[in-house]
Amino acid sequence: MLTGSRITTFFNFGYVALSIKQVSIHDVGIYTCRATNKLGQATTQAELSVISRESIMYDTQHPEGLQQIQRLEDTRYDDHIEL
Repeated sequence: MLTGSRITTFFNFGYVALSIKQVSIHDVGIYTCRATNKLGQATTQAELSVISRESIMYDTQHPEGLQQIQRLEDTRYDDHIEL
């Protein structure tokens, strides 16, 4: 299982949790938790489904803005160049 800053696991005194921050449609699926010790094994599953909001816009609404930001950053660094 991959873990990182977005997906974390927690285990403390028999309590187990899986946390997924900023869930997206890429996280959809069946998640399985398996606990094993000398007495045996226990397994449980959960299905995660995500309903996305079409109102969320991922594309820029002002494409010229990136060009203006890059121009401002370029001039800012030009002032610090020493020859």
